[in-house]
Amino acid sequence: MRHPYKHLETHPLWRVVCDALGCLVENQDLTLTTADQNVIGFIVSKAAGENPILIDWLNICSKDEFYNLVLPQCEAPSWHGRNLDALNDSWVAGDINGVKLPYSFWFINGLQINSQLLDFRAAVEEIAVNSIEENGGQIHRVEEEANISDLNFSRKC
Repeated sequence: MRHPYKHLETHPLWRVVCDALGCLVENQDLTLTTADQNVIGFIVSKAAGENPILIDWLNICSKDEFYNLVLPQCEAPSWHGRNLDALNDSWVAGDINGVKLPYSFWFINGLQINSQLLDFRAAVEEIAVNSIEENGGQIHRVEEEANISDLNFSRKC
């Protein structure tokens, strides 16, 4: 199984894994082969849980970008609506996406969200909670430190 990221460092959970490992790759003169990256990517993906839905709010600037990120992860059909009602139908009722319920939701950088999406984020997370209550699964929240000047990332939007 290959992870879907061209560069392992772009995987939304890489920073979490890197922090847990003491950033060995960043602090050492190590070269990872493609095979090494595939193995690490597989481990990172498995750590996310079964049927992970990874949502990194830091790099979502619009509702369209949210749906562009999330619907492929669910293997939603092309006719899937791009609105909260449709998301509720697929995450709570299920049986329309290629990736079946339950999901393991990963909400990353929720405190770093574009302020115009605060209400949208709350609605999405409420749908995820409803999905967990109805179908099982898990919700994980990974927040970066509050002091943005100390972080080694840049906001896309």
